Amino acid sequence: MRQVPRYYILGGGAVATHFAHYFSLQGITFSQWKDSRHLTSEFFQELQDTTHLLILVSDSAIAQVSDNLPSIEGQYRIHFSGVASVPGVLSAHPLMGFGKELYTLEEYRNIPFILRAEESENLQSELLAGLPNSKLLIPQDKAALYHALCVMTGNFPMILWNEIFNLAQKELGLPAQVFAPFLERVFQNTMIDVSANLSGPLVRGDWKTVDQNVKALQGQAIQKIYLVFCDLYREQVTSITERNHPL
Repeated sequence: MRQVPRYYILGGGAVATHFAHYFSLQGITFSQWKDSRHLTSEFFQELQDTTHLLILVSDSAIAQVSDNLPSIEGQYRIHFSGVASVPGVLSAHPLMGFGKELYTLEEYRNIPFILRAEESENLQSELLAGLPNSKLLIPQDKAALYHALCVMTGNFPMILWNEIFNLAQKELGLPAQVFAPFLERVFQNTMIDVSANLSGPLVRGDWKTVDQNVKALQGQAIQKIYLVFCDLYREQVTSITERNHPL
């Protein structure tokens, strides 16, 4: 008979708070110790009966915290970092951003976990026992690349949007909310097929309009971003053409 998982969350930050809430909604037995810098005899006693220890602290603190913990036979020791590699601690990165607002049970269940193939190839069903989330494997030596993509996906668009919204408000008197329907549709189209749903002067090859756009952004920081994206788009088109029509 498979052992009922008993989780222990070590940490009190945003991710730890979210997963404590998720476990409560999911009906998973767990305990939590929020201050990883002050571990008492009470914590060590509770830890003995735990099957899964989640070390949910900053990347730089994972190794030090782990070194201060006793080795318990049969216990999985797990961190949620997308890039950190710590001996004796398995990686299971939840591909999601975690802010102050807690999510619904369905939203938590839909979060994919990215595991390291070399560590967890035969442990997908046990490493996060009791959680119905999908689990995907990547090579250990690609963890930094994976995390870089996560950082760009989760932060770079917002940095760009903030620049756009501020400029639209300052120069045109347009509120950020006016872009909401447009952005929602762009995201939906992107998830369907990004290459088939691009629009605008780049796709049409209307370089006169592109030139007008660039001139209109003179003196703005995002002019450089506009030009970089134009170059990136050209490279993508060239790559696709070469794949479809090799010499």
